[in-house]
Amino acid sequence: MFTAADDLHFHPGWWPAARALFDDPAVGLVGTQDLAPTERARAGEHSTHFAVRRTYVERFGTIDERGKLFHEGYPHEYVDDEAVATAKLRGAWAFAGNSVVEHLHPSWGKAPRDKLYNAQGRRMAQGRALFQRRRKLWTPTPSR
Repeated sequence: MFTAADDLHFHPGWWPAARALFDDPAVGLVGTQDLAPTERARAGEHSTHFAVRRTYVERFGTIDERGKLFHEGYPHEYVDDEAVATAKLRGAWAFAGNSVVEHLHPSWGKAPRDKLYNAQGRRMAQGRALFQRRRKLWTPTPSR
């Protein structure tokens, strides 16, 4: 499966580059390079769009709900952050830096703003708050 949206440009060779990382049976999520102007995207620490092994979702799911890829409480933003963090915790994350699925995001000057992106500030606050509340589910607590 591939998580996608209607604001993507798939560069040539994106799928073979991502698919190759699934040769490792431990890999459940393969992040693609979205050309975001953020350090974590360039460094392969995060991806807004990724390929997912179906058996990963069936076996593990979200941090607390098997059979689902995403926690359904997020309004839009941060759902990818939780999925990637959860996969990292499980040792199931890989990043295909040469698999370019460009995110044509208005904040990066790649598309005009629309109603969805005009409401981004409110959603970001809601998503960030939910992410912070749920973070304890996948973040190891320090031992005393």
